[in-house]
Amino acid sequence: MNLSKVLFGLFGLMAFIVSAQAPGCTEIIDPFNGSALVSTTANITWIRDFSATGYLMSVYEKDPNGIVVWDRVDVGNGTNAKPPDFKPRTRYYVTIIPFNDFGPAVGCEPITFTTGDAPPLPKCTQLIAPANGAVQIGVDADLEWLQVSDIDGYLVTIGTGPRENDLLDRFDTGSETRLILPNVLPFGTRIYVLITTYKNGKESADCAISSFITEGPSAEVLEELIPSFFTPNNDGFNDSWYVESVEDIIVEKIMVFDRYGKLLQQLQPGQGWNGTSQGMAMPSGSYWYKVQVAGLPVLKGYFLLKR
Repeated sequence: MNLSKVLFGLFGLMAFIVSAQAPGCTEIIDPFNGSALVSTTANITWIRDFSATGYLMSVYEKDPNGIVVWDRVDVGNGTNAKPPDFKPRTRYYVTIIPFNDFGPAVGCEPITFTTGDAPPLPKCTQLIAPANGAVQIGVDADLEWLQVSDIDGYLVTIGTGPRENDLLDRFDTGSETRLILPNVLPFGTRIYVLITTYKNGKESADCAISSFITEGPSAEVLEELIPSFFTPNNDGFNDSWYVESVEDIIVEKIMVFDRYGKLLQQLQPGQGWNGTSQGMAMPSGSYWYKVQVAGLPVLKGYFLLKR
């Protein structure tokens, strides 16, 4: 009998038997057991078990059977993982359980630690252009604000009310402190701007909302100035669409376009449009206008022709 072959076979069998079982428990090395003032955004790090194909993490708040934060969550086969942010000044219990095809480790004990204070939230910025409370601001104005150090970026929200986002909703400008608006602002309207800073997923809180008023007529005056529809049915009522000067708004020229941008009619102030172009009656639908007003940008919009 070849003794070396027998011994080799026995050692191979023993290695197979050892490997063909669930892994043992590992050791969490960061934070270490009993730590205090641990960061609320801490990662959990442990020693690798080479017989494991993955790890399960459990996190409990206040005591080992307390509030469940994570319950045997599969955190992959690395040696660290980031659980949800911890609460400040709170005791936690964390268990790492290695596993492989033969099952999980048995009897793994948790470590415990206490967190410190939460990191401060990013500082707020301040809108500098247009200035808070400014009036007669152009509807195509850009926004500019003060730079804040040690942040990742800015989120800009714009609305026609203090907490509204009907014009722009949390637009991320990155590190830029100037924003060219994607659309012109409405005329004669108080505009509200909230700029929130952020860093590592945390956002500034209770930042001041700035406001300013744009140039031109208000929506109510525009509604009086420019009819929203007309019905050219030759019934003697609302048969023409026309724009006239009102209050301090002096109309200089009116142009009417179809939905493809083709110019259909150029009108003088007070001159009505009867819904025809080159002698042909235009069908019901939406038509667009440009109204040139003294001292203001061109007013643009649409109205309806109903037959």
